[in-house]
Amino acid sequence: MRLTGTWPGQVTLRQGWSRASARPWNDDVSAASLRLERGSSDFLRAAATRLLSEGAEWVGSPPLDRSSAVPWERAGFAPFLSLDLHRKALDGPIPSSGIEVAEGSARDLRTLTPVDDESFEGVWRLGTLGLAEALVATPRSTLLLASDSEQLVGFAIVGFGNRAGYLQRIAVASSHRGRGIGRGLLRESLHWCLRRGAGYVLLNTRPGNEAASSLYASEGFTMHPAALRVLRLGR
Repeated sequence: MRLTGTWPGQVTLRQGWSRASARPWNDDVSAASLRLERGSSDFLRAAATRLLSEGAEWVGSPPLDRSSAVPWERAGFAPFLSLDLHRKALDGPIPSSGIEVAEGSARDLRTLTPVDDESFEGVWRLGTLGLAEALVATPRSTLLLASDSEQLVGFAIVGFGNRAGYLQRIAVASSHRGRGIGRGLLRESLHWCLRRGAGYVLLNTRPGNEAASSLYASEGFTMHPAALRVLRLGR
């Protein structure tokens, strides 16, 4: 197993033809987020074992549906987190957002972390590297920024690929919640996806997050029957 990079940090793991990448889970949790690019269950197990030997507390998978979870389960990964999947067809008019947003870039990612940390707790935070990963997870993507007097108060990471739009992340600073910024960012995200030819948009939420689920339902999202799971290996 060959590891390129220095842990804790972004690393690549290779073994023959097989390849995976990993990063710290977030800025607070000393675990690894592992992504398989190509390889078998045996390679997945070997890559996770190497990360554990480098000091990762445990190794977690990306969100997986039932079929894509199979090789991870064969590698010894066990259920860890579940995610509700929501879907909206872009087959009707989308209301105006009512807010002004600007498109950002990778250079703005570090400014997002404080807002993300306010909006999520513990293992649900992405951290700087996780936010960067979300921005490149789809063939096309953008970063939508909402600001107040030049201070960032909310953001959305949106992607597009294969006729589908993906709301990868949305967060609003606690000081500006209840002002319609989250709804505005959601609608701006839908408009962005529609302009690129998306037929529908997918997003996921933590089970029990009633505030987020209610917002998405009010904007026409329905719960998809196929939930996603994050698996992990280690403590």
